[in-house]
Amino acid sequence: MDMQTNIIDHYNLFFRFIDQYQHKGFKDIDRLDPIILQLEELTRANNQFYFIFDLIQLKVLFSSQRSLDMMGVDFKDFNPSCLNKAMHQDDIFWYSMIQTKLLNFGQQLFIDNQGGSLLSTNFKLRNSSDEYVNTLLQCYLFFAEVPYKTVYILQVLTDISWFTSSKPGYHFYMGNDPYYFRYPDEKLLLKGSVFSNK
Repeated sequence: MDMQTNIIDHYNLFFRFIDQYQHKGFKDIDRLDPIILQLEELTRANNQFYFIFDLIQLKVLFSSQRSLDMMGVDFKDFNPSCLNKAMHQDDIFWYSMIQTKLLNFGQQLFIDNQGGSLLSTNFKLRNSSDEYVNTLLQCYLFFAEVPYKTVYILQVLTDISWFTSSKPGYHFYMGNDPYYFRYPDEKLLLKGSVFSNK
């Protein structure tokens, strides 16, 4: 399945970003590149930030400058532990389960030497104002052989404090449907499976 088809809204820019920098291992990224500038502008307008993570090396390779606005963490200092530290205590167990799912799924892609997939869920994250807000995490996992064999994860975090649901638990999706990799609306957030936090 071609994950680069049927992408809605500005998310096609994320794939242009991947095409531009994947062959370099997402190193030496020019923050004045028009693609990066467009992404910063659009993620600012949509209250988002994104980063690229090497799942095999367990390393953040690139982070949007928006991490400072959304989490109070400078992009130069951003790493996965920042999310753990900002997680609401009620959601720590759920987030640990998500991390395990991502690791297991990424390892399978690495073993298969091909493929890509999506994961989408939400949790409460402490923002730069020291308030916990409902946040959507969208992950696009993809295998790569150039410049070295690994699995990357593009992670997009969106402030969805505007969203309220009468259903308890968490939105959750894992699969290959590109419908879930777009700017979230109520229809998207209600369509996925809901896991209880009880």
